[in-house]
Amino acid sequence: TELLTEYGDIFVIWLDGACGEGPNGKVQKYDWQRYYKVMRELQPNAVISISGPDIRWCGNEAGEVRPSEWSVVAKDMTDPAITAALSQQEDNEEFRNRPLDETQTDLGSRERLANEKELAWYPAETDVSIRPGWFYHEEEDGQVRSFENLKDIYLKSVGGNTTLLLNLPPMKNGRIHETDAANLKQLGEFIENT
Repeated sequence: TELLTEYGDIFVIWLDGACGEGPNGKVQKYDWQRYYKVMRELQPNAVISISGPDIRWCGNEAGEVRPSEWSVVAKDMTDPAITAALSQQEDNEEFRNRPLDETQTDLGSRERLANEKELAWYPAETDVSIRPGWFYHEEEDGQVRSFENLKDIYLKSVGGNTTLLLNLPPMKNGRIHETDAANLKQLGEFIENT
């Protein structure tokens, strides 16, 4: 309630699908429908994404998307348990770079949806970090995604019918590292010129 009432208009509420075990081995249980109800009451114009009913996760953190990233899918795809099952349970490079699950390459073709009883408008988001992980680590300064790689991710994700959430982790001083900023500037210029 504090987050959705004390900071002005919120345009997106991003709910991560990851849910690992706690130190006691107990897995957190979420009351998604109650959370959505409160979010809609407090921020009716915000979209609820990833483990939410409005925007779905593309299925990896590598910047890869399906050949056709459909916006209309089977209604059961909006179940947050599906996102949770596909999400990472611990922070590791293998998960961040995994390819899409082959069993989920077709989510919205006519053939796939022909026998579905209910459909949902559930567009996708691609989330990827400019660095190997989601937080800044000085030892990764030489592992920043190149302009060419960022351009490829942009063309595949935005060009593939998803929104792109590109993570830019700040350094301890609150600034973005010069390499990250330079590569992002090139991407911005490419997008503007295109």
